[in-house]
Amino acid sequence: MKKTYVYGLLLGVATAAYLAVSTGSIAGAMDIYGPCSGNSDSTICRASSDEASSITLPLINTLLFIVGLVAVIMIILSGIKYATSGGDSGKTAAAKNTLLYSIVGLIVAIFAYAIVRFVVQAF
Repeated sequence: MKKTYVYGLLLGVATAAYLAVSTGSIAGAMDIYGPCSGNSDSTICRASSDEASSITLPLINTLLFIVGLVAVIMIILSGIKYATSGGDSGKTAAAKNTLLYSIVGLIVAIFAYAIVRFVVQAF
């Protein structure tokens, strides 16, 4: 239980650090407090959905890659835990639960990706 918490915490910190570094140049390039004040003909005011999707889709793809990578690593770790359980029913059940939760997490991530991709393309 404690190891899972530590791995989740490390994953969260790594994801937050990546997002802070990778999106900093995008967010720093825009004046979010009033880009259209006095000049409604500027590029930011006329931004199309293509420009928004060009920013969000690479971010979504990166996050899906990270989630997929973590799910595959957890599936491998659950296999190792299952193989080294030595017949102990508690360890075998824990390994099966880890495998189940990893697969469910991967499926949820794929559905979330499909929904976000649909929304970005529809609007």
